[in-house]
Amino acid sequence: MVNQMKMKTDPVVFKLLSRVAVYIMLFVIFRTLFHLIIPYYLHAGAGMTGPIDAHATCFSNFFDAGYVQEAKDRGYDHAAYFELYLPLDLIFPLIYTSMFVIMIKLYEQYRIYDILKWMIIAGCVFDYLENSSFSIFLLLKGNGLAPVVAFFTTIKTCLFVSNCLVFLVGFLIGIFLLFRKPNTNNAP
Repeated sequence: MVNQMKMKTDPVVFKLLSRVAVYIMLFVIFRTLFHLIIPYYLHAGAGMTGPIDAHATCFSNFFDAGYVQEAKDRGYDHAAYFELYLPLDLIFPLIYTSMFVIMIKLYEQYRIYDILKWMIIAGCVFDYLENSSFSIFLLLKGNGLAPVVAFFTTIKTCLFVSNCLVFLVGFLIGIFLLFRKPNTNNAP
């Protein structure tokens, strides 16, 4: 009788959520590190490029190159950016992409799985395109690359936000599956 009252856990879901938990911890550690190094690579009172360089309320400025230019000219200590921020930001996309990919394994049996997988991969690719273009932009004297940086940042952020929502839904489904009551209707 006592055994019937215990909830059964699905070992596959448990393993998946355990792996995700490790990546959640890494995600939180990296986000904390990003926050802690802000005073070292950003000038006091300067705005920073992120998480999105877009003004959705004004379509003509959706990809805000002016904001990117201001960050380059007044915001960033370029040397500190390359020494502190960029190395972390080259690892971070791998962490959150792995976390998202593991989580969507819950959707593997559904048609939407391939779409979600490619959205996650595209988000990672656009993050690296943003990192690369912004790094090159900081090294250049002119501002011609600003619209490209703003474009990559905006697309990456849109994908990141949508991937976070998919992750959250998957995580909640995983928790539900982990703690659901077992089906006692085992009719032959």
